[in-house]
Amino acid sequence: MPTRIRLLLITCILCASSMKAELIQLEDNQGRIINAELIETADNYLTILREDGRRYTFPMTMLNGRSQERVKRAFTVTIADPNAPKTEEPRQAPSESVQLALKFNGPPPKEISVTLSNSDTRKSETVKIDPSSTKVDWTDLKDGRHTIAFRAEGYAYQWYRIQVRNGKVSPVKLTLDFRKKRYVIMRYAINLHGEPDFSVPDIYTGIAAFSELTNGNPQHFLGWQVRQASPGETRYGDDFFINWKWMTSSAGIQVRKQKFSEIKSAAGNKFSMTETELKRGLVFTCKSSYSRAQLYGKFEVVDVVDEPPADLEVY
Repeated sequence: MPTRIRLLLITCILCASSMKAELIQLEDNQGRIINAELIETADNYLTILREDGRRYTFPMTMLNGRSQERVKRAFTVTIADPNAPKTEEPRQAPSESVQLALKFNGPPPKEISVTLSNSDTRKSETVKIDPSSTKVDWTDLKDGRHTIAFRAEGYAYQWYRIQVRNGKVSPVKLTLDFRKKRYVIMRYAINLHGEPDFSVPDIYTGIAAFSELTNGNPQHFLGWQVRQASPGETRYGDDFFINWKWMTSSAGIQVRKQKFSEIKSAAGNKFSMTETELKRGLVFTCKSSYSRAQLYGKFEVVDVVDEPPADLEVY
C-alpha cells in the first residue's frame, strides 16, 4: 500500500459518555479530543469502549506522543519492592469464579485467550482456558468494573462487562455463542483528494475481503469498520454491519440503487450514520472528514463468505 494511503489511514474516534469514572481523555495527531474507556493494548494497538457498548481497536500511532505515554502509564503494572514495608490492605471477601457456558458453531479451538481489564485501575491480565472449561479464575479479582474479552482462533471476537462488589460477581455466569469468523468481500473506489468525483484519475480502487473490526484497510479512514453480529445485537452472529467509529455530521453513507460501475460521483448524496447490514449486492457511497477535507468512497458488497478467496487481499 502506498505511503500516502497509509498516512490517510489515521483517523479519530469521538465518543461521549456520562460514565466519567471510566473515561480517559486522549488527543490524536490532528489535535482532536477522544474520551473513552481504555480496555487493553496489544501489539501497539489500543482497544477502547464507547458509551453505547461498541469497542474499537486502532493503532496507537494515531494518538499524539503525550496521549500514547498516558495510555502506556495506564496499563503499566507496578512491581512491588519485596524490601518495602508491608501495608495492610482493606479486607475483601473472596471473589467468585466467573462461570462460563461455551458454545461453538464449528470445531472447538485449541484454546481461548481471556483478558480481564479493570476499568478503574486500567490493569489487565490474560489467561488461557480450554474450550471445555466451565469457569475462569483470576488470582485476585478486585472489586470494581471489569471488561472480559474472549479471543479464539478462527472465531469472532467477544467481550462482556462484569461488576464485582465485595467479592461477588455480577453476572456470575456468561453464555458465549462463538461464531466462526466470516468475511465480507467488497469492491471499492476512493477519492483521496476531497472530491466526490470517481471518474477522475488517481482514484484508489480494489477488491478485498474484510473480517470484523479490522484496521488499516481501505474503509478504515472513512470512519467505519465491519462488525460480525446479528441484527440488534453487538455480538453473536454471522451477518455483517457497518460499525461507526465516531459520531459527526460530516460523515455517513448513502445506499444507492445504481450499479457500482454506474456511480460517477457522490455529489448531492444525503449521507447518514445508519447501522446498515452489508448484504450481497448492496452498493453505497460514503464520506468522512480528514484534516479539514472531505473524503469520498463508493463500495459494493460482492459476497459474504466463510473463507476468503486465495487471490484476494484479506484484512
